[in-house]
Amino acid sequence: MNRNEISKMVEDSADRFGARNPQQYKFLRLRLMKNSADELGYGLLDLFFTAPGDHRNIERQELAGRLLLELSPQFEFDLKTTLRMVLPNYELSVEQLPQYLVGIFGKDEVTHVLQNMQGETRDEQYLRNIQTMHFWIRGMSSSQG
Repeated sequence: MNRNEISKMVEDSADRFGARNPQQYKFLRLRLMKNSADELGYGLLDLFFTAPGDHRNIERQELAGRLLLELSPQFEFDLKTTLRMVLPNYELSVEQLPQYLVGIFGKDEVTHVLQNMQGETRDEQYLRNIQTMHFWIRGMSSSQG
């Protein structure tokens, strides 16, 4: 599957079954773990780059976050660029995305990049999203990142 097919599959599943359906989650996990790390990673991150503007965004991001954290695709991507694309649409209750990023880049690096980004904007929602990511990261034990 390519990244667009992965995004669409997760999006459709979240819209139909929500983020917490155990059977559907197991089905998705088994299907997705067979894909390349690049396609899987970008396909799942894509659900954080766009937002439908309603309640579906929470379910989509939570499901994508759970899959990112569990499948943990190891692929090359730029942290700052990714955060710039994620932050405008980030759902504050989705703790799995910052946890995944810490697992890939380390707690210090993610914290450092977020701190630098904080001084680059005055947009209140963007700043609130940065602060929420900081909150989730601070709550992680040192063994998690």
